[in-house]
Amino acid sequence: MLAQFACVDGALVIDDFFKPIGYGAKIENVPHTTAEIVVIRKVDPVPFDLEKRGTRHTSTANFVCAVPGSIALVLSQDGPARAFTYRDGKLLVWPDCRTSVFA
Repeated sequence: MLAQFACVDGALVIDDFFKPIGYGAKIENVPHTTAEIVVIRKVDPVPFDLEKRGTRHTSTANFVCAVPGSIALVLSQDGPARAFTYRDGKLLVWPDCRTSVFA
């Protein structure tokens, strides 16, 4: 069911138990974060530069920094699944969840 919701353009918002709260959502703009980016289990030798990513990545990073304890995924048909969370003043990024696991 979550996979079907994720096909809709926009954010899929779920609770702690993976119950859908909303889908196709547009998250209101939150202030841009300047948090230090920490890449977890980096598999790509190129640094993860948030400024060179698109709106989905920037919005996701801003969201997790604005909502304590949240975890967000950026999914794409033709790219990796990326995970973001914010802990202790740092933006933690898993650039490819297919090749790394949460530490």
